[in-house]
Amino acid sequence: MIESFNSEGQIVARSTRDAVEIDGLVYITTDKEVVPGDVENVLIQSADEYDLYGIL
Repeated sequence: MIESFNSEGQIVARSTRDAVEIDGLVYITTDKEVVPGDVENVLIQSADEYDLYGIL
């Protein structure tokens, strides 16, 4: 679910089973118009210790 946008122009989201303030985030890059609360399917391209990085 889309949560917000960061200062680097990425969309900040959570996967369906992630808890707020506990689990990592999903950072999404896209040209698609989205708003907080939207649910999207994301293609994950990389990950680090806690977070996922993908595209729409």
